[in-house]
Amino acid sequence: MGFEPQKQEEQEMTPPHRLSPAAKRVITVAVAGNPNAGKSTLINAVAGSPHDPTILSHLGDVYDRLGESELAITTWQKALAEWKRVVPADYEEDKVRNLERKLTDAQRDSARGKKKTVAVKHD
Repeated sequence: MGFEPQKQEEQEMTPPHRLSPAAKRVITVAVAGNPNAGKSTLINAVAGSPHDPTILSHLGDVYDRLGESELAITTWQKALAEWKRVVPADYEEDKVRNLERKLTDAQRDSARGKKKTVAVKHD
């Protein structure tokens, strides 16, 4: 019996902790490094794995670092919804709690009209 590639739906539902080491490195660099470069990297990653809550959460982090609060909130909401869809064995409670905290803080700041001051390196 030979190797059979996963169907598209199965690929989209790959649990976040099963990302390849290379994918995890790309995400880490994208979030920690230049957020402008990270933004495009993570947008491409989301296009390839639109249901991955970890990638969505990191994209929200980048939006937040860039001062794009509404996009951060929307993206974190999508990430939280995806976390609620994963099978219980793949659910990572600490990541979900952290995500809920960031989302609550961002929504509170947005309601108060508080803008984030951002210093970003440009390419």
